[in-house]
Amino acid sequence: MVQIAICDDEVKELEHTYMLVERYRENHPELDISVRKFQSSYDLLEAIDARGRFDIYILDILMPIANGIEVGVNIRQKDGAAILIYLTSSPDYAVESYGVEAQGYLLKPPDGQKISQALNRAVTRLDAEDRRRLVIQMPGGSVGAVPYCNLLYVEYARHRLMAHRTDGEIVESIYQRDSFEQLAAPLIADGRFVKISASHIVNMQHVSGVSSRQFRLKNDETLPLSRTYAGARQTYMDYLLERGI
Repeated sequence: MVQIAICDDEVKELEHTYMLVERYRENHPELDISVRKFQSSYDLLEAIDARGRFDIYILDILMPIANGIEVGVNIRQKDGAAILIYLTSSPDYAVESYGVEAQGYLLKPPDGQKISQALNRAVTRLDAEDRRRLVIQMPGGSVGAVPYCNLLYVEYARHRLMAHRTDGEIVESIYQRDSFEQLAAPLIADGRFVKISASHIVNMQHVSGVSSRQFRLKNDETLPLSRTYAGARQTYMDYLLERGI
């Protein structure tokens, strides 16, 4: 999954960039791209604190409250792997943008070709660097590493994790001292997982439907939706909306 955030205080420019990225998303359904747009740097930083990281940030440089460079510095303090692409009507900040290891610097208004080229480079880099795996210490001292994309859901019972894979295999851990919330934090921060009960976290990539009481997976398995986690239904709806579904 590729999560993209666009931030620009100029509504017209924001919508233009969003349209170009949406077009890219539609042309690359295999990438499972989600796109969110923000009209202020404050809203973007608040969203990062609330929901976790994005993979790619497309940032206007000249913004009030915190400009794009300051936002980039803030992002870099939390995430050294994120990809930053800057948009601006002035080339004056080009040198500063490299100080936060920006991958791209495009003059506004960008065209579809330039956005596509920048996103292609970003996706290639993400593919090369993507090491997101659920690492599970198994009985006997062996270690299992399940790619996030191959996880249907994760179950927690008797202080053990059980990773249910898309191929039907179940990888079970040894006794865990940490709570399920602590163990699941990296999954939730990834953006494609949602907690639906005290003992289940589901990969929304593999959900086929949801009701007020359960989540149905693409393998036709169903999992109960707890009242305590009723907000998971809206999280899934938001997940679909971010993908234009």
